[in-house]
Amino acid sequence: MSAEGLTQLQRGDVVRKDTGDYSFVGTVVHVFFKLDDKTIRVIVEDDRGLLLIMNLNQLKVVSSTRGPFQSPPGRPPNPQRSDGTCEGTIT
Repeated sequence: MSAEGLTQLQRGDVVRKDTGDYSFVGTVVHVFFKLDDKTIRVIVEDDRGLLLIMNLNQLKVVSSTRGPFQSPPGRPPNPQRSDGTCEGTIT
């Protein structure tokens, strides 16, 4: 999945990393901005409990827990919301 086309990931989504030297399948635990407020990282946990911090461009969504979430008009995306959804865009 390219970061440019990604508008959201949510806690509970199942994702796959199949780039580079290894593959990894797990569940999204958290989506957040780095301190630069532009770069988004995703924490993914596999069935062994191993946590990895990944870039958006490394991940493909295998299954999603919810339907698409839209930001309210005029409100910028926020990587963490009080209702548990996570959304982010690359600028």
